[in-house]
Amino acid sequence: MMQRWRDLIVVQWSVLLALIVALPWRGPGFLLSYDMVWIPSWTLDRHDLWGIGTAVPRAVPSDGVVAVLSQVVDPVVLQRVLLIGAIALGGVGAARLVDHLGLGVRLVAATYALWNPFVAERLVLGQWPVVIALACLPWIVVAVRDPRNVRGVVLTLALAGTALSVATGLMGLLVALVAGWRSGVLRIVVLGLALNAPWIVATFARLTPVDSDPGGVRAFAAQAEGPLGHVGALASLGGVWNTEVVPTSRTTAVTAVLVVVLLLVVATGVVRWARGDRRLLGPLATLAVIGHAVAAWGWLAPGTLEDLVAWQGSAGVLRDGTRYLALAVPFHAVALAHGAGFLGGRVAALVSDRRWATVGVAAVLALPLAALPDLANGVGERLTPVDYPEDWAATAALISTSDVKGDLVSLPFQPYRAPSWNENRTVIDPAARYFD
Repeated sequence: MMQRWRDLIVVQWSVLLALIVALPWRGPGFLLSYDMVWIPSWTLDRHDLWGIGTAVPRAVPSDGVVAVLSQVVDPVVLQRVLLIGAIALGGVGAARLVDHLGLGVRLVAATYALWNPFVAERLVLGQWPVVIALACLPWIVVAVRDPRNVRGVVLTLALAGTALSVATGLMGLLVALVAGWRSGVLRIVVLGLALNAPWIVATFARLTPVDSDPGGVRAFAAQAEGPLGHVGALASLGGVWNTEVVPTSRTTAVTAVLVVVLLLVVATGVVRWARGDRRLLGPLATLAVIGHAVAAWGWLAPGTLEDLVAWQGSAGVLRDGTRYLALAVPFHAVALAHGAGFLGGRVAALVSDRRWATVGVAAVLALPLAALPDLANGVGERLTPVDYPEDWAATAALISTSDVKGDLVSLPFQPYRAPSWNENRTVIDPAARYFD
């Protein structure tokens, strides 16, 4: 009974934080930011939705999933449900990784898993499939590490959640293999390949091989964020290549101090973790090392990655290396939780009162929130909903009734635009989807 009560509190806390993140999203309209392009009406007969068009299938099957779900759920509502649900689910999943510890420690893990620079930057960058995949990673670990007490449907749904894009699909499969290599590799591989079949088939069905520009390696390399430089940015789950999406608070001295304190608690937690209950330490640490290594690759050794991309175009999926920091988030969340438990114990010992342990844990709980206040205001009001102009709907109606056949071209041709009706915020040109 007590365990269920604690589980309920974790769920409520995670949902509360997710709703705080979503407060700036209230009101009509869509969140349109960089790669996040949603439209009022999706048609299922578009070839590129299923990866059989002329374009590289980067949005397969994510766009197809949205198109199908939009037939039964209003796209505006669907966008909110997916994002809020993913953020909350990520927190609950991280807490499950430390469910053998106290309630306060579990809340710390949940908080850091959903409230961190990685989530903020990927939201502004519009990479919603990455946000969903991040939420699924801890659930994959839970499912493969304790298959007797966790239904197989959890693993299936979690892997499916990571299969919305190439990069996230690879991450999901990697997490399952590293964390569950003792519980049946063949089963994991077969299930993973089946769920990732849409983008696998779409990629190999192309008449021309995928070609990636090696020059993009340096453009997508990790960037420094504030006084702590590249190392501090990556260690605190930031460092995205696009500095325009970096939360403003990440560049301040105050945040730098808070980040240093947070990282010290994480380091303390790792030591405490290694000396005590080493549950999950090996697989989560391995995934964190892989994630940080890929994230730093384009910064530390861009030449080697350029050579790899030039030799094999499909390696271009590694150019945006900081995207793979998602692999490190579960480790950081669990380490911070262990650090919070240790600090709480020290505080209680100092005052000879176990009740004071809550104070130490609460202080650590507040660290991620204090170090990233921007996440509560739409990352500097860069994530607020907008409506498409009325003349877009009129133009779409005119095109749909026209007898003229052919392709539509949006001029001047450029992949990204910053329309005034989107408050001059950058987004992939929505015209291709809206007027199709």
